[in-house]
Amino acid sequence: MTEYDERMRRLAAVRPRLVSFARLQLRDAAMAEDAVQEAIATAIDKNDTFSARSGYETWVFGILKYKILDALKTQKQYATWQPFDEALEEDNVRFAALTRPTR
Repeated sequence: MTEYDERMRRLAAVRPRLVSFARLQLRDAAMAEDAVQEAIATAIDKNDTFSARSGYETWVFGILKYKILDALKTQKQYATWQPFDEALEEDNVRFAALTRPTR
């Protein structure tokens, strides 16, 4: 078995942990799956740059960390926007019960 084959086997073995970690961070199964797939693709593409200064799984988790950050930035860009007036109106309704009744 070549070194490349060994790394592919290790990627397949660590994939469930990568998915769990991404789901925990992103709280969205589809986004987590996308981040893991991107991390694995990057690890395969950059396989020759792995210098063994850390463990292979640690290196892949590092790649995933940056993919998660990218996903969070994208998620923040597409967050739903609520007009300011509607937010104030909701606060008035929510806190109206806290005022004392008038006689």
